[in-house]
Amino acid sequence: YFDQRVADFAKRLDDASKRWQCAMAPYKGLKVVTYHRSFPNFTDRFGLDVIGYVEPRPGIPPSPSHTLEMIQERKKQNVKII
Repeated sequence: YFDQRVADFAKRLDDASKRWQCAMAPYKGLKVVTYHRSFPNFTDRFGLDVIGYVEPRPGIPPSPSHTLEMIQERKKQNVKII
């Protein structure tokens, strides 16, 4: 019973992974900003280019200078996704 359930789960996961890869393919190479390093597996798997983080270190609010630098870099690289 358990072996059958594991095999079923593995097949469903493989099918879903293929769907996700196809759905995200148009966004490969897209430049994004994330709040902090919370999505490394997601961005690596789908080829997203993280140019920076709103919060450079988790739990520590960004300084005004960091916020200004991120705004300038985002505009410079025409990043629309945060």
